[in-house]
Amino acid sequence: MLQCPVCFQLMEALTSQHCMTAHGLEKTAVLSHYGKPLVIMRPFTNFSRSQPVVAERDYTNYQLFERRFRSSNREFHVDRATN
Repeated sequence: MLQCPVCFQLMEALTSQHCMTAHGLEKTAVLSHYGKPLVIMRPFTNFSRSQPVVAERDYTNYQLFERRFRSSNREFHVDRATN
């Protein structure tokens, strides 16, 4: 993903059509005046490598817990006091 240096819109590629319709400038004029478009994908890939991934079993365990917790005939009731 690239970010337009003028309007900061995310796009796959900076095209001359975008530069003409959105800014009224040619692509070469945009590049010379505002600089190259910013590559956005690198921070996201670095972020995804540092963050843990939710596995399918985590989702399944959560679903089973929710079903059991919300069930009317569950064996383990956390809302009842044990005296």
